[in-house]
Amino acid sequence: ATQTLKKEPAVLPDITLKEVKHLQTKDLINIYTQNKEEQTAIYEEEKKILALVGKDNIDVRKELAEAIKQNNRSRLIAFLIVLAKTKDLFSIIKADRGFRQHLNERHGIEAEQQFDKTPEDPVFYSLWLQYVLRMKAKMLESDSARVGTKLANLAGRKYLKTAYIDSNSGSFKWVPIKKEQGRLVLVS
Repeated sequence: ATQTLKKEPAVLPDITLKEVKHLQTKDLINIYTQNKEEQTAIYEEEKKILALVGKDNIDVRKELAEAIKQNNRSRLIAFLIVLAKTKDLFSIIKADRGFRQHLNERHGIEAEQQFDKTPEDPVFYSLWLQYVLRMKAKMLESDSARVGTKLANLAGRKYLKTAYIDSNSGSFKWVPIKKEQGRLVLVS
């Protein structure tokens, strides 16, 4: 069954960093969307992807990998949005062998074992998005964390604490991750 998007892309005014520092919380929430052109491009890619997802023979992992390889930012973000909306993002994360290897190399075998037990933990959601957006797609931290906040809103309440906007600097940041009693945890 093909899903249809109910919402048109938002059109937001351009805003400077100086203005960000003086905004109300409700205004800060609006900043995480992209400029009009990028928002429209992502929306158009979402429509194409939703049409593809309805077909039986689509290999979502292959299509996602191709968007990363081609450095097609709008398509990559649209794929991640669709996967978050359809709740298929976690099956992609669980099956990503490259991420598993990265996790082991960067954080050790204990982290990989923790991932095996609790793959939907917000820590791994955050690490996977950083792996895909920052390492693979070469996005800047602020851009990747902005996308992370948008995806967290779609993925569910417990993922909201993975990225945030720093109202002092006006930039998006990933919540730091540390090892505590042998486990990876988000820093509160």
